Amino acid sequence: MKKNLIALLAAGAALVPSAMNAEIILTEDLSVTGYIDLFAADNDLPGDNSTVDLAEFELAFNFTTEPYFATVELSFDGSDASF
Repeated sequence: MKKNLIALLAAGAALVPSAMNAEIILTEDLSVTGYIDLFAADNDLPGDNSTVDLAEFELAFNFTTEPYFATVELSFDGSDASF
């Protein structure tokens, strides 16, 4: 049962990124994009050896006004953040 559940989650995760990729428009000149990348692992050894963890999180603010544009990104890879 556990293997079937993990296979189902993996199949769902393969399909979700295309559906969750979107730009959210906050104002006429400002929008937000981003993604969350998670991973799960199970090594089939006795005991509870399954893992779910954050691989990467990214949030980008896009500013556009003719003729200029700018993008500011905040990224977190599970242990370190960058701007």
